[in-house]
Amino acid sequence: MAYVFDNINNQQLTQFKLYGIEITQNTQLLLTISTVTEIAKQNLRTLINTRRGERYMLPTYGTDLHTMLFQPNNDATKDDIQEILTSAISYWLPYININEILITTPEDDPLLTNEIKITINYSVNGFNTDSLIIVAGESGLQIT
Repeated sequence: MAYVFDNINNQQLTQFKLYGIEITQNTQLLLTISTVTEIAKQNLRTLINTRRGERYMLPTYGTDLHTMLFQPNNDATKDDIQEILTSAISYWLPYININEILITTPEDDPLLTNEIKITINYSVNGFNTDSLIIVAGESGLQIT
Protein backbone atom coordinates (compact mmCIF):
# COMPACT_ATOMS: atom_id res chain seq x y z
CA MET A 1 0.00 0.00 0.00
CA ALA A 2 1.36 3.42 -0.85
CA TYR A 3 0.29 7.00 -0.39
CA VAL A 4 1.33 9.90 -2.60
CA PHE A 5 1.34 13.41 -1.14
CA ASP A 6 1.43 15.97 -3.97
CA ASN A 7 0.53 19.13 -2.10
CA ILE A 8 1.92 18.99 1.41
CA ASN A 9 0.38 21.42 3.88
CA ASN A 10 2.17 22.90 6.89
CA GLN A 11 0.61 20.44 9.33
CA GLN A 12 1.83 17.44 7.28
CA LEU A 13 5.23 19.12 6.93
CA THR A 14 5.48 19.34 10.72
CA GLN A 15 4.39 15.70 11.14
CA PHE A 16 7.00 14.48 8.64
CA LYS A 17 9.71 16.47 10.43
CA LEU A 18 8.76 14.72 13.68
CA TYR A 19 9.58 11.39 12.01
CA GLY A 20 12.90 12.68 10.69
CA ILE A 21 11.74 13.03 7.08
CA GLU A 22 13.19 16.20 5.60
CA ILE A 23 11.03 17.60 2.80
CA THR A 24 10.06 20.96 1.37
CA GLN A 25 6.73 22.33 0.18
CA ASN A 26 7.51 21.37 -3.46
CA THR A 27 8.53 17.77 -2.77
CA GLN A 28 6.40 14.92 -4.05
CA LEU A 29 6.50 12.21 -1.40
CA LEU A 30 5.64 8.53 -1.79
CA LEU A 31 5.19 6.64 1.46
CA THR A 32 4.88 2.87 1.39
CA ILE A 33 3.10 1.34 4.33
CA SER A 34 3.39 -2.40 4.93
CA THR A 35 2.53 -4.64 7.82
CA VAL A 36 5.06 -6.78 9.63
CA THR A 37 3.41 -9.90 8.21
CA GLU A 38 3.72 -8.62 4.61
CA ILE A 39 7.38 -7.73 5.09
CA ALA A 40 8.16 -11.09 6.71
CA LYS A 41 6.44 -12.97 3.88
CA GLN A 42 8.39 -11.02 1.25
CA ASN A 43 11.66 -11.64 3.11
CA LEU A 44 10.82 -15.35 3.26
CA ARG A 45 10.06 -15.45 -0.49
CA THR A 46 13.34 -13.69 -1.25
CA LEU A 47 15.34 -16.08 0.92
CA ILE A 48 13.78 -19.18 -0.64
CA ASN A 49 14.13 -17.90 -4.23
CA THR A 50 17.80 -17.02 -3.76
CA ARG A 51 20.31 -19.75 -4.45
CA ARG A 52 23.21 -20.04 -2.01
CA GLY A 53 26.21 -18.24 -3.47
CA GLU A 54 24.08 -16.00 -5.69
CA ARG A 55 24.28 -12.84 -3.57
CA TYR A 56 27.46 -10.78 -3.84
CA MET A 57 29.28 -10.47 -0.48
CA LEU A 58 26.75 -12.86 1.13
CA PRO A 59 27.72 -16.27 -0.27
CA THR A 60 25.77 -18.23 2.37
CA TYR A 61 22.51 -16.29 1.93
CA GLY A 62 19.71 -18.32 0.35
CA THR A 63 18.76 -21.96 0.18
CA ASP A 64 19.76 -25.03 -1.79
CA LEU A 65 16.12 -25.81 -2.51
CA HIS A 66 16.66 -25.46 -6.28
CA THR A 67 19.14 -28.34 -6.20
CA MET A 68 16.50 -30.59 -4.62
CA LEU A 69 14.08 -30.26 -7.54
CA PHE A 70 15.35 -33.29 -9.44
CA GLN A 71 16.10 -35.56 -6.49
CA PRO A 72 14.10 -38.77 -5.95
CA ASN A 73 10.83 -38.35 -4.07
CA ASN A 74 11.47 -40.31 -0.89
CA ASP A 75 11.56 -39.73 2.85
CA ALA A 76 15.25 -38.76 2.80
CA THR A 77 14.50 -36.00 0.28
CA LYS A 78 11.66 -34.73 2.48
CA ASP A 79 14.04 -34.62 5.45
CA ASP A 80 16.67 -32.79 3.38
CA ILE A 81 14.15 -30.19 2.19
CA GLN A 82 12.94 -29.62 5.74
CA GLU A 83 16.53 -29.22 7.00
CA ILE A 84 17.44 -26.82 4.17
CA LEU A 85 14.46 -24.59 4.90
CA THR A 86 14.69 -24.74 8.68
CA SER A 87 18.39 -23.93 8.86
CA ALA A 88 18.23 -21.03 6.36
CA ILE A 89 15.16 -19.44 7.94
CA SER A 90 16.42 -19.76 11.50
CA TYR A 91 19.79 -18.23 10.55
CA TRP A 92 18.76 -15.42 8.18
CA LEU A 93 15.27 -14.63 9.48
CA PRO A 94 15.40 -15.34 13.23
CA TYR A 95 12.21 -13.36 13.89
CA ILE A 96 10.22 -15.94 11.91
CA ASN A 97 9.22 -18.97 13.97
CA ILE A 98 8.44 -22.06 11.93
CA ASN A 99 5.38 -23.82 13.30
CA GLU A 100 5.19 -26.58 10.71
CA ILE A 101 6.58 -27.61 7.33
CA LEU A 102 4.34 -29.92 5.33
CA ILE A 103 5.86 -31.60 2.28
CA THR A 104 3.46 -33.28 -0.13
CA THR A 105 4.77 -35.49 -2.94
CA PRO A 106 2.95 -37.34 -5.76
CA GLU A 107 2.95 -40.41 -3.52
CA ASP A 108 0.90 -38.46 -0.96
CA ASP A 109 -1.34 -36.67 -3.47
CA PRO A 110 -1.73 -38.24 -6.94
CA LEU A 111 -2.90 -34.88 -8.37
CA LEU A 112 0.66 -33.56 -8.04
CA THR A 113 2.34 -34.79 -11.19
CA ASN A 114 6.12 -34.31 -11.07
CA GLU A 115 5.72 -31.66 -8.37
CA ILE A 116 6.38 -31.24 -4.68
CA LYS A 117 4.17 -28.97 -2.61
CA ILE A 118 5.76 -27.41 0.47
CA THR A 119 3.61 -25.52 2.96
CA ILE A 120 5.41 -23.49 5.61
CA ASN A 121 3.22 -22.40 8.52
CA TYR A 122 5.03 -19.73 10.49
CA SER A 123 4.55 -16.91 12.94
CA VAL A 124 6.32 -13.58 13.19
CA ASN A 125 7.68 -13.08 16.71
CA GLY A 126 5.00 -15.46 17.98
CA PHE A 127 2.08 -13.19 17.07
CA ASN A 128 1.10 -12.98 13.41
CA THR A 129 0.62 -16.41 11.85
CA ASP A 130 0.67 -17.00 8.12
CA SER A 131 1.59 -19.67 5.60
CA LEU A 132 3.65 -19.80 2.45
CA ILE A 133 3.06 -22.40 -0.27
CA ILE A 134 5.88 -23.48 -2.55
CA VAL A 135 5.23 -25.69 -5.56
CA ALA A 136 8.46 -27.10 -6.94
CA GLY A 137 8.31 -28.75 -10.33
CA GLU A 138 9.59 -28.75 -13.88
CA SER A 139 9.01 -25.00 -14.23
CA GLY A 140 10.99 -24.18 -11.07
CA LEU A 141 9.71 -22.74 -7.81
CA GLN A 142 6.33 -21.06 -7.61
CA ILE A 143 5.76 -19.31 -4.28
CA THR A 144 2.38 -18.04 -3.14
